This record gives sequence, C-alpha cells and structure tokens, in this order.
Amino acid sequence: VTEKDDWKYSFTDLPKYEAGEEIVYTITEDTVEDYTTEVKGYDVTNQHKPGKTSVTITKHWDDANNQDGIRPATIEVQLIADDESEGDPVKLSEENNWTHTWNELDAKASGKSIVYSVVEITEVPGYKTTVNDENHGNIIMTNSHTPEVTEIAGKKTWDDANNQDGVRPKKITVNLLANGEKIDSVEVTEKDDWKYSFTDLPKYEAGEEIVYTITEDTVEDYTTEVKGYDVTNHHTPGKTSVTITKHWDDANNQDGIRPASIEVQLIADGESEGDPVKLSEKNNWTYIWNELDAKASGKSIVYSVAEITEVPGYKTTINDGNHGNIIVTNTHTPETIEVSGMKTWKDANNQDGIRPESITVNLLADGEKVLSEIVTATTDWSYHFTDLPKYNAGEEIVYTISEEAVEGYTTTIDGYNLTNTHTPEVTEVAGKKTWDDANNQDGVRPEKITVNLLANGEKIDSVKVTEKDDWKYSFTDLPKYEAGEEIVYTITEDTVEDYTTEVKGYDVTNQHKPGKTSVTITKHWDDANNQDGIRPATIEVQLIADDESEGDPVKLSEENNWTHTWNELDAKASGKSIVYSVVEITEVPGYKTTVNDENHGNIIMTNSHTPEVTE
Repeated sequence: VTEKDDWKYSFTDLPKYEAGEEIVYTITEDTVEDYTTEVKGYDVTNQHKPGKTSVTITKHWDDANNQDGIRPATIEVQLIADDESEGDPVKLSEENNWTHTWNELDAKASGKSIVYSVVEITEVPGYKTTVNDENHGNIIMTNSHTPEVTEIAGKKTWDDANNQDGVRPKKITVNLLANGEKIDSVEVTEKDDWKYSFTDLPKYEAGEEIVYTITEDTVEDYTTEVKGYDVTNHHTPGKTSVTITKHWDDANNQDGIRPASIEVQLIADGESEGDPVKLSEKNNWTYIWNELDAKASGKSIVYSVAEITEVPGYKTTINDGNHGNIIVTNTHTPETIEVSGMKTWKDANNQDGIRPESITVNLLADGEKVLSEIVTATTDWSYHFTDLPKYNAGEEIVYTISEEAVEGYTTTIDGYNLTNTHTPEVTEVAGKKTWDDANNQDGVRPEKITVNLLANGEKIDSVKVTEKDDWKYSFTDLPKYEAGEEIVYTITEDTVEDYTTEVKGYDVTNQHKPGKTSVTITKHWDDANNQDGIRPATIEVQLIADDESEGDPVKLSEENNWTHTWNELDAKASGKSIVYSVVEITEVPGYKTTVNDENHGNIIMTNSHTPEVTE
C-alpha cells in the first residue's frame, strides 16, 4: 500500500464459505519502523511521536576573574533552530551559574534533523566571544578579555658626595607594593645604571585600579627619600649623636640629699668637647649632643661623658652598653633605723587571770600606721621593727607606736616602751575577839593573842590582837584572786593557854573552863585547784586523844571551809596534859597526806596531788 493508492487497499473475489462454513477474514500489517500499529476491522492506523532533544548553554568568562571589573552582571542569549530564532531570549548571570537548558525541543522538521545553536545578543564590550559545540547539545560560550597591564620603572640617585665615605653599598633592594602589600622585589646595581623596572603588572584588581608604590630596604648610613618611583639616598658624612641620661638610685631622694642639678662634660677621644651641660629635673636629667663628627682622620671618634659635679653621698657608675646612649647612675643607700621596745605588765603577775596571750603594737610614721607586730610572751613581750627608712623627702620621719586596746587594762607609752596596768581586785578580812571567861575571873587572860590568816589553807600573815585594839583585827588590801581563781581566806588563832577557841567566819571566841582545851583541824588541798578533778567532795577525820579515838569522825568539806574545831576537850587526865592529834580516816586515792601540828592545837592537814601533764 502506498501514498499513490491513497493508502487504500482491497482483496477481491474471495470465497465466502469453506466446507459450508462462512470464512472469517482478518488483517495484519508488517512492522513499520518507528511506528505503532492499531487495527480496527480492516482499517489500520500507524502512530509515530516526533523525536525531542535539549540544548544547554554554559557561559565561561576568561578575564582573570573579572580583574578589570568590566564583566556585565547579565547577558542575553538566543536559541537558534535552523537559522531561525526559537523562543524568547534567555538571561544568564551569576545567579543561575551562567547556564541554561532548553528542554523538549523538536529533534527534526520535515524529516530532517534541526540544527540548534546559540547566539549572544547582548554586546559585551572589551570581550571576544567563542562558541564550542563539540559536545552536541552542550554549548560552551567563552567570553575572553585580556586584562590591562602596566609598568613601573624608576631610578636610584645617590646624594653622598660621590661616595665620599666609601659606605655606598654595591646593590640595593626596591620593593613593589600593590595597594600597600609587598608583591615583588628587585635588586638594583651600578651595572643597571641604578635603574629598575617591573613589567606586565595588572592594572586593575576587582575593577579597581591598583595603586602601585615602592619602598627600599634600609640602606645603612643612608636616609631614603621616595618621589613617585624614583629613590634618592642621602648620606651626610661623619655625623652622630650622644645621649646622656642621669638615673638616681636613691629611693626617690628619700634622704633629701640629691642635688638640684649636676654638670657633665662630653669627651671626644679623651678630650673635652664643647662646654659642660647642666642636667636637672627640668630637662628630665637628659641631654642630646647632635651633629657630632662621627670620624676624625678616617677613624671613628670615641665619645664618653664625665660627671664634673661632685655628688657627696653618692657612688657614680656609667653604662655605655648601648653605644651613644649613656646612662650615668648615682647610687645612694638611704639611712635606715630600728624601732624596738618592751611590754611591761603591771597586773600583780596576772593575779586576776585576764592578761591576753598576745597584744598588737602598731608602728606609725609621721602619724600614719605603716606596720604592725603581734607580741607574745614567746618574745619576752618585746618587739622589733627593722630596716625602717630614716627620712622621707629629706625630712626625718617621726616614728611613734600605738597599741590595740587591751580589755581590762590601761596603756601608757614611754618612748617605744609600753606598760599595761590592771589593778587587781582586793578584799578585806576583819573580825573580833570575844572572851568568855567571866570577865577574866581567873586572871589567866593573856594580854594579846595571835590571829593567823590563811589563803587557800596556807598561812600568809598574822596579827597580834590586844585590849587596846578593842580585841578587833583586820587584814586589808588582800588580793581577791590568784591565777584567776578566787582565794578562800580563813583564820586560825594560836592556842591561848587555858582557853578554848571557837572560830565563826572571821570572829574568834575564847572560852576558859578549867581543864578544857580545843583542837582545830584545817584541811589544805595542794592539787592546782583540783586541776585533775579527783578531789573528793568530803573527807572524814578522827580526833585522837593519847592514841585513842575521841568522839565520832568529823566530815570536812568546802561547805565548812575544810575546817573543824573540837571544843570542850579535857586538857588533862591523871594530872598530865592530854596529847591530841588528828588522823584522816577517808582514803583519798592519788593524794599524799602530811600533817603539821607546829601550832599546837591548830593542825594543818595537807593533801597533795601532782596534776598529770602531757606533751
């Protein structure tokens, strides 16, 4: 079947039946390349979908990363199909990475492949455009721009009296800077006629014209002057300078003996150079000699400085380690003194027990507190402040002391010694003698009796009492405390012959009944005021008469001041005086008992215990 047949066909004269059965006629079509076939009855439809393609354009910029800054922000390109524009122009920019793809393009027209290309419709001044379509459908469009270049050239000029001192170097180095950053260097010599150049330099960077400058590496003994790209080196032969600086090492003129000014002399090769120069606080104790000849007869001049003013009390040293920068140091060690003193306690050897373990002594310089020291018994209550400056700005410092308040004490200061005074509390013991002897009926009353004062069981004083005193007595100004503990005062009376003694508090009654006597026992504890806490609350004692117990045991305690008197004792038996004694019948562990009956009838029984110690 062909187009000539109008794509129609027919089969004629076909038998209708076979073996009496009607024949079923159908049709098929041989495969048609690139088409699909659909048969409906005896009609055939062939379908073919035309081919599609795509084209990608990528813009590449060859312009040294837009060095000259003339690249446009966008360009437009046009797709061309068989020399005809296809669709609208497309904009390329950095935003779409300078690329675009046209999809679903017809691959053919009238059975022939369509030739696609891309043209740049935006003019890009300064650029040349080339198109590469070697990878069909992937077109690379390159815009090329050769950045502008420039050249820097200059000349070295020597201003040194035609190298009079022979210090001109054989070469110098010129550095090229682009926008202040060093990018290149070149060595310049006499062979180059002291000329240099830097060529093929980019004129722009990111569209901004580059500012080129030059510097020169330091040329010893020369100063450098740059004008544009030309360099002039100046050398003034034979000049130098010397700086003198005076330093005072005297604790900021503590002793006030620093002079207001001194004179120094510049010395050149051992000879004085010029007039002496005055240094003072006004010129910060420094001076510079400028424009000095550096050489004489081809040799370097040795400069030094001498101090021509005598400075009593100072030692002078000169340091010329940094040549030309001379430091003259005047050293004076300021005078120092020492302040020391002693603490004295007037408190009856700490009788009341309130003396502190330490006190604080303050040192004042011209009335201002500058130091403090804690003083204790370890230092024998002495203190020392050493290495104290004697002067301040030339004025002698007045040192005084003070003491932090000590509770219970008043402080007096004599120079650098301190006395702390505490008046211990005192008490008085007073009593009266009463005679119960029927107004001395038997005439045996003595003219005087003796009352003994005991402190904590120890006899410390006695007093004779007479009728002239109205038989009264007193002990005054007695310390109330010992080592901080209140003292227990008691009294006894020396035996009065033919009388018995009764003590109530501090009053004494003497009774005379023929043949009677009395015995007083006083218990004393020698145990550091019961330091170890083992003293019993009570003990019992037994009166012994001629080696026999007399009466019941008696209990002694703090309640009765550890004392008891046996009265109305028979003085004699069978014409002989009875010997009375007292024994302790209570065992007192840890104590040793001694009995003193030197005052007959007034027995002192002492229990001694040595407190435990540790280390």
